[in-house]
Amino acid sequence: MVLPQFWWLLLIATLGQLAYFVAFFILRWRSKDVQEMPLATQASLWIGGLCGLGYGFMQSDFLFVVGQACVLLIAIRMTRKNGAE
Repeated sequence: MVLPQFWWLLLIATLGQLAYFVAFFILRWRSKDVQEMPLATQASLWIGGLCGLGYGFMQSDFLFVVGQACVLLIAIRMTRKNGAE
């Protein structure tokens, strides 16, 4: 099996988003209350989303770009919501 040309961007995107969702589920499992995400967890989502977006552009994969753009829109909304409180 041959790896894609920019496999390292895909690896960073996958690990960053995985770290975010693991932390999210751990926080939700500990308490049923909505808790603010730690800054490092939010950063992993941003880094994963941006690397995924870059990978999508490099591979000319429209669907991947749209999916990662949606991840970044969610991150923007969460950041604005946390900043307003």
